Amino acid sequence: MKRVNLFLVSMVMAVTLSFCFSSCGGGSREKLSQALAKYDKYESFSEGLAAVVKNGKYGYINKSGKEAVPCVYTGGSSFSEGLAAVVKDGKYGYINKSGKELIPCVYTGAGNFSNGFAEVKHGEKIGIIDRKGKEICPGYDKVYLLERLYYTTSLDGNIAVIDEQGKIIPLNGYNYIKKIKNTNDLILVGVEQSQDEVLWGFMDMATKKEIIPCIYEIPDHFISDYYCFVSEGLIFSVGKNSKYGLIDKTGKQLTPFKYRYIGDLSEERALVWTETGAGYIDKTGREIIPCMYEDASPFSEGLACVQKHDKKCGFIDKNGETVIPFIYNVADDKTDEMRTETCFKNGLAVLSINDRKASIYDRDYDSAYGDYMIKGPYGVIDKTGKIIIPFIYRNIRLQGNNLNNLFVCYDSNNKKYGILDRTGKEIVPFDCYSDIEQTADNYIVTLNEKKGLLDSTGKKIIPCEFENIYSSDFSDGLMRCTRNGMEGYIDMEGYFIGKGTVEKIEKN
Repeated sequence: MKRVNLFLVSMVMAVTLSFCFSSCGGGSREKLSQALAKYDKYESFSEGLAAVVKNGKYGYINKSGKEAVPCVYTGGSSFSEGLAAVVKDGKYGYINKSGKELIPCVYTGAGNFSNGFAEVKHGEKIGIIDRKGKEICPGYDKVYLLERLYYTTSLDGNIAVIDEQGKIIPLNGYNYIKKIKNTNDLILVGVEQSQDEVLWGFMDMATKKEIIPCIYEIPDHFISDYYCFVSEGLIFSVGKNSKYGLIDKTGKQLTPFKYRYIGDLSEERALVWTETGAGYIDKTGREIIPCMYEDASPFSEGLACVQKHDKKCGFIDKNGETVIPFIYNVADDKTDEMRTETCFKNGLAVLSINDRKASIYDRDYDSAYGDYMIKGPYGVIDKTGKIIIPFIYRNIRLQGNNLNNLFVCYDSNNKKYGILDRTGKEIVPFDCYSDIEQTADNYIVTLNEKKGLLDSTGKKIIPCEFENIYSSDFSDGLMRCTRNGMEGYIDMEGYFIGKGTVEKIEKN
């Protein structure tokens, strides 16, 4: 097993900001545009203030363009929980929104506050402070955030837990610690066996005593985030010699260690692989559907997509009965393996019915929106197998949050994108846009290499006149963008606000 890298502390060495702004009237737009003209650089607003740069010095302005904090710092971050990290004489500290230095600039690095705490750096040592500047724990080689009240630090190669009062509880003999996402009762503790191997056990959070010894491997797909297989009864997926099985909270073995993979429970079924193929177990570890398939997906909306050895795919119910016949192709172009993401969303699935091995899931996964990027002549079916969108499109994006149940499709005949609804009706025609990208609430569209915006129903709200749109969504009324080489902001009423410029962008 490869060595596990736990959470790394991200220090604020550069400004990284999210934008927040209120929709404003004409007077406020003019004041803001005049203020922007005074500065060499300006960043996005956060908690009502934006960092600005003048002659290499950072300060902050409010939404009316008034300078709330003078430009006297050599660096500055966004505001978070009422405080912003700033740099003075090469050292980091924190100011409030009036510019008062509440935490002196004595650190060599500083992070944003979250839940009342922030990581700071003293030389190469890292510690934790609260919003009053009190050091909750002194500097250590490494500090990892475990949860709201617990932090871990390296002490001579071992692990310790530190509560918010600063009390250090050594966990001698362990090298790693990991939160279990769906329970607060236990944590994972690990012992390094070699440079490439860590064995894990379980510790009771209340007593800080080990209840299951460090003799197990963790499945590779749990390296970043570990979950109980069943949280109610505390059943865990663990491994020995690269084969995995289930144990309970006492360490009792519930299944043989025979699986190459055990997936998460989805609708009372978990996808598993053995040397013979893919199948499904229930939450007790009982094998419900034999491991006889070439590949398979988790269950979703009562159905799972499974692939036979002839590469044809269909859908089965939770008892293994065929519901939709094996006539589809969902194998990966490069690996011949079917992707394991859920197929049906809101009663619809995107599939290919051609003869070549094409992939429903041949795309980069966007964790924020779960965007399915599907390539090939594809269409959409419902859970009865009825064709909703004909199998004629080279590319279909079924968004993870399925914004208004709309599908972004690519027509290879005219090489344009359009949008169809869940009945197959054309919402945005295939005669205009070379790209359509869904955000959480809107669509960013591209026409002649310029970007614009559609609302969630496909209605145009900002014409394609921008070289770039930096923020994917309106945040409290404003979106950051670039127009004719000038950085600025577009508000919900269609006004562009730049350096000394306010212009109404007319819809064409």
